[in-house]
Amino acid sequence: MQNDKTTAALLIYKLRTIKLIPLFFLLMIETALSGVSIPKLSSPIHSQPDLTISELNSVPSTGTNCGNNQQAQQLAQLIKSSKNQQRQLLTCNKKLNEIAAIKANLIQQNQDVWHNAGHMTPNQLLRYHGFNLPQTYPIFGNQVEAIAGGLATHDLIFEGFLNSPTHRPLLLGEKDFFKQQDQLGVAYVKDLSTEHKHYWVVIIAAQENPEIQITEHNLNSKAKLLIKSSKRQRFKKTRRSANRNKSRRQLR
Repeated sequence: MQNDKTTAALLIYKLRTIKLIPLFFLLMIETALSGVSIPKLSSPIHSQPDLTISELNSVPSTGTNCGNNQQAQQLAQLIKSSKNQQRQLLTCNKKLNEIAAIKANLIQQNQDVWHNAGHMTPNQLLRYHGFNLPQTYPIFGNQVEAIAGGLATHDLIFEGFLNSPTHRPLLLGEKDFFKQQDQLGVAYVKDLSTEHKHYWVVIIAAQENPEIQITEHNLNSKAKLLIKSSKRQRFKKTRRSANRNKSRRQLR
């Protein structure tokens, strides 16, 4: 099954390089090839907000305090320290914190809590901002993100996620697929002038080797290196052949 997922992902990546294939058809192809083999997350959670919450001061995230402010950091700590957490280690990832904050601001600006805010799926958003998702993850999918609007405190939102049959496995790693995800980013944004007022984003993902990232630029660079290497080898071969012929003439 793992080989099938890898093959499908590589095929989709190659198809993406063909500029003439419309995005809609790529989505259809990917859904047929890989959509059934990887868990998908359901719709976000909505609830009525608590209007008495005080304003929050932004707090920079660190390696131990994961989140864009105190509220986000408290939610991250609940996720990491839960007695039902199945992962042995869940590491705060600076890049995922940044992307979570971007997503929280997108759903706040759109005043709508939906996974494709900014016209990108969560998987696309991570790759767009430089996070190395494994190639086996679908391009147009969400296996990494839980979002919610309306709940005012970190404990309420954590309870809401745990009561969701599809968000709970992501947060706690209760399925083998999600258990392999060990990188965490959390964000919280408050805007009392909007409908939901409180916006939460949790991103938990697996990270491919950060030193190996397949991009069109890298592929082109590798192709150029291969061409240069091939030219050097041909030049050396020609020079060796010329030297042999010269030696033969001298022996005569």
